[in-house]
Amino acid sequence: MWSYSGCCAGCPPAGHAWYWPQSMGHYPDWHSFVPKELSADTTTATAQATIGGVESVFLSIEYLKDSGAAVSTVKVAITDPTGTGEWNITTIPPGFQTKLDFASAAPGATVKLDVAGCTAQLKWIERVF
Repeated sequence: MWSYSGCCAGCPPAGHAWYWPQSMGHYPDWHSFVPKELSADTTTATAQATIGGVESVFLSIEYLKDSGAAVSTVKVAITDPTGTGEWNITTIPPGFQTKLDFASAAPGATVKLDVAGCTAQLKWIERVF
């Protein structure tokens, strides 16, 4: 059922639904953003994914030390044809921690998240057509 409460007092827009672009190839500037996430914790300590999309992404990570954990670490490895880069933290303070845009990765790169004594989420947004 049609429902519209905008400026036209309940009238539908002038264009019909089939006027919307059917093929994105005719609209090269139109794109979508897809959020992606990897999670790891003490039961699943390793997670891995391949970066997709049409341009490089910026990685952000959130992590929380497990209560009572003597040792807690987070490691992110980014592998592409030019080599492997790593980011890690070996002393996690208590409380929720966030690192925004701490690294970038190109499409086709593999990201791997390894944790011990904590829970972590690696997040990024891919631009796709």
